[in-house]
Amino acid sequence: MRPEEIRQLRKDIGLSRENFARIFCVAPMTITYWENGQRTPPDIYVANLMRLRQKVDATRANNPDNVPDLGNQMLGFLIAGGLLAFLIWLFANDDN
Repeated sequence: MRPEEIRQLRKDIGLSRENFARIFCVAPMTITYWENGQRTPPDIYVANLMRLRQKVDATRANNPDNVPDLGNQMLGFLIAGGLLAFLIWLFANDDN
């Protein structure tokens, strides 16, 4: 995933670098490095970023007004259920 794609994904879901970093359990500076092309995310993060992109695109196709809410949903999963709940949501086999 290219740096500009990572940045656009974060912006599409309306999250700050800090909150985007929380979702992926990395430091905010790591997100900055990824977005600026100074570092390449490890493969496991690329897989998660690509799956998130798919979720955003599916949500946009079904209900464009809900795309910004995805960021809040993800943060809610992390707060309420932790990383495992977020990953289950991310990889659930559904339309969104």
